[in-house]
Amino acid sequence: MFFDGVLSLIIIIVFLAQSRVNFSILSFDEYLSADNTKRLKGLMALAIVAHHILLHFEPERQYWGIGSHGYLIVSIFFFFNGYGLMYKVQNDKNYLDGYIRKRVVRIALPFLVAYFIYILWDVFEGKKYLIIDIFKSFFNGVPIVGNFWYILFILLFYIVFYVLARISNGNCRQIFLLSFIFFILWFAFCYVRKYAQVWTISILPIILGMGWCLYRVKIETVIKKFFSLIYIVSGILYIFLYYIAINNSFNYLRYFCCIVSALSFTVFLVMSGLVIHNYGNILLYFGSISFEIYLTHGLFVNMLRGKYIFIENKYIYTIAVFLLSIVSAHYIHKLVYFCSKK
Repeated sequence: MFFDGVLSLIIIIVFLAQSRVNFSILSFDEYLSADNTKRLKGLMALAIVAHHILLHFEPERQYWGIGSHGYLIVSIFFFFNGYGLMYKVQNDKNYLDGYIRKRVVRIALPFLVAYFIYILWDVFEGKKYLIIDIFKSFFNGVPIVGNFWYILFILLFYIVFYVLARISNGNCRQIFLLSFIFFILWFAFCYVRKYAQVWTISILPIILGMGWCLYRVKIETVIKKFFSLIYIVSGILYIFLYYIAINNSFNYLRYFCCIVSALSFTVFLVMSGLVIHNYGNILLYFGSISFEIYLTHGLFVNMLRGKYIFIENKYIYTIAVFLLSIVSAHYIHKLVYFCSKK
């Protein structure tokens, strides 16, 4: 519990050290800018690494800070994915022409490479896999690399979004409606196939992000009038429902609280961008490699406390995981960028 508090405090300090709070000015022009989005994604990338480090220490322990915020952290990434996709379609008539290469292939290739590197390391440590089981892990809801469910779903939604955008001829309102229908079907599919709740509890912010982009002017008009009320209510709602979710054993109530707390947390954090002005380049840099950090950190979380390498001291272990994740993410990002230009 103490280490959970230490990591949570460090993440908060990193953020505040790069920020300036000003409640008297709402920066509607900047809060969803590319740079601000990257900075928040950078912060969330660091938070998700801390989250998985804590889970690796004591997976059954009840955490209160970063250790139990995983589904909330991921919801922010989903929001920006939804917002970004809709924004591109709205503002670039030719966006879909290079969509598969820019969106799908650019994520799928490093994902597949990382997936098999994880498997090779597991085999090196003595685990055994059948080829058919590896193949099934892409489709049965139980990926060999647990946190890769997020990437698998993102790839699925990118493909679905492309199909829906083509069907609707780029009509954003139709895309939004069809995407909403897809999510209903996806929830039903996960229920029937008995997928783990992680596949659904934090994904609705994609729809929120798409709707925020589509109806941004109307949403901001409401925010200008009732900023304090919405900001406070979303914050209280997130904390209240989060508390119920992590302390309740009743499955359906916990499930509902997780979904709504993810949405309210997303609203609260996005609106925080209106009053917390971030100018630091450190988070901007981490944001530019946030996907690669997510892609690589799990390997080091397992590797540095595995069969052949075991760092006993949790502080040294944590520092090593962060450093190796960031360095490897940096070079993978450069390699992917270089290959995508070819």
